[in-house]
Amino acid sequence: MKKVKKIAKAAVLTLAMSLLIAPGAFALNQNGTNSPGTGNKPLDFNGYQYVDSSHVKLFFNKSLSSTQITAGQFSVIPDGGSGNLVSSETLTTGTGYSGCSTTNLTKGSTVTLALSSALSADTLYDVSINGTTLADGDGLTFNNYQTANPFTFKLLTPESDGVTYDNTKSLNVAYSLGTSNVPYENSLVVVFDRPFSTNSTTLSTFISNLSTNYTKGGTTVVQDTNYSESKTTPKTGAECYYPTSNNTNNVNNTFFFPETVNTDSYAVYNRDSSGSHSYTLTLPTFTDVNGNTFTTPGSLSFSTVSGDLPGFLNNTPVVTTGSSSGYLNVSWSASSFSAAATSYDVYYIDSTLGGDMLTGSYSGPINTTSTSKTITGLNSGDLYYVRVVPKNSYGKAGYSVAGSGTAD
Repeated sequence: MKKVKKIAKAAVLTLAMSLLIAPGAFALNQNGTNSPGTGNKPLDFNGYQYVDSSHVKLFFNKSLSSTQITAGQFSVIPDGGSGNLVSSETLTTGTGYSGCSTTNLTKGSTVTLALSSALSADTLYDVSINGTTLADGDGLTFNNYQTANPFTFKLLTPESDGVTYDNTKSLNVAYSLGTSNVPYENSLVVVFDRPFSTNSTTLSTFISNLSTNYTKGGTTVVQDTNYSESKTTPKTGAECYYPTSNNTNNVNNTFFFPETVNTDSYAVYNRDSSGSHSYTLTLPTFTDVNGNTFTTPGSLSFSTVSGDLPGFLNNTPVVTTGSSSGYLNVSWSASSFSAAATSYDVYYIDSTLGGDMLTGSYSGPINTTSTSKTITGLNSGDLYYVRVVPKNSYGKAGYSVAGSGTAD
């Protein structure tokens, strides 16, 4: 386990707009066939927890990199209002920090957000994760799997007693996936603005109905109920595991269909990769922690990409001083993960002028079909951060980890 605390940076996250609706991918997993998958594991959101009026926890299914996270990547704002309340973040990683106690799903990360002022009781807040630069230890960014960035969900605080939720307020739901060009590999996640009932039977029934209501072409998606399934004998036709939730401490406000588990010793799945397919998830009756029921919480219909997106760039760009004033040379290696990229977009930011590596506004893109590019017209002697985005005919992956170098 490692524990890191970082203070929020002043820079506002305004990353290149061309990335905000771009889904990403990496090598396909397994898709229920008898050939072992690659074991590549998407960086997915596992839910949140309202701790108290000054703290909110966010859960992820992988270990985030302590060098690729800062408080400026997160925001907690009154619904429809302004003013980010996040003042700092604390990262804890390892077994027991995924927010989920389900077998083989316990490893991950907890990000605890400390707030600059207390959240008001019985009030709705917008919580956002800007995953363009938030990355795991392999350099795989959260945005590789999100069709919308930042990913935003709503959190309803309990009433002044700290327990009761206002049943007159509408139930708000957020989904991790968009409605079109959804990648094959990332988990389908559903986030509610309040906790589910702690009654085990009610919870079990909800999850069972959720499973049944996840369909492809009108037929329930095949799911593997064994979270210890051997990768050499995966469940035939399975496109994910049976749904579970952020059930540690009975939080249960987020439900998801895992595509992978903690280790590639077990089966790894993805949605049907034979081309674009249409899926629908119809949410069953939701019973909150106070026994209030919401009979029609909503539904999500989406279609997948027609072909696999390029693998993420699993190496850091090498940035060196150019041969002329204001020049910067950038080179990288093609990803070892399929599908292959056919071109690359290069983005850069001047750190000397206050550009922050994780939360600054990057210039670009500069497109190239090769694995190198010379950037010109820069400020001589300034230090720049550079990121590379692989592309193919189906779309693009997320940012690479940033390389840095000084312009001539």
